[in-house]
Amino acid sequence: MRFYIIFGITFILCFYIIVINPFDKYLGIYENELFIEYNIKENGYHWEYDSNDVMKVDKINNLKWKLVPNKNGKSKVTFIFVNDENFIDIKYKINYEFDIKFNKIFWTVGEGFGLNDFPNPY
Repeated sequence: MRFYIIFGITFILCFYIIVINPFDKYLGIYENELFIEYNIKENGYHWEYDSNDVMKVDKINNLKWKLVPNKNGKSKVTFIFVNDENFIDIKYKINYEFDIKFNKIFWTVGEGFGLNDFPNPY
């Protein structure tokens, strides 16, 4: 009898750890869409982005973007602040990584290069 109880508890704990994965840490969780907005403007520079096909990026204006999931998977979205005339001259670079699961967006990584702080998605 003890064997069945211990086996049952072990099975439930393993199932919980494997399927639900309580050890994942997220910077944010969003439903269906999220927005990123920068307040950095300088003459001669503008924001560009790069993304894979998991996440669709719509530009609302020069400083605001809407991100919508296309399918389940992992997505990396990179924003760069580049010179208008010389696209090699990158002043700032910001990387976001997301996990998409059933139209829920899990923000996992945020890195900024050239900046002390960068805006969080909302």
